Amino acid sequence: MSSSFSRNTESLPMGKCTSALPGVKVPDETFDEVSRAARIAGMSVSEWIRTLVMLRVHGLDHVTSIHRQRLEAVRGMDQERIDEHG
Repeated sequence: MSSSFSRNTESLPMGKCTSALPGVKVPDETFDEVSRAARIAGMSVSEWIRTLVMLRVHGLDHVTSIHRQRLEAVRGMDQERIDEHG
């Protein structure tokens, strides 16, 4: 199989997630609100919390830049396909 079809090991915008933060106990009401916020954002609770932590630690500009780079890479791939097929 061609390496161009192999799975990317960095499928998350911030890279491969290999380290875990400690579990946190919260009141049921807080958990319900976090679950609701994640659902509204179209994310799992884990993804929502991960994004929240990344924003707090790295800042909006950096996190936005990472997402923009991924989008630009995808857009570039589409442009290459258009150029190939005219």
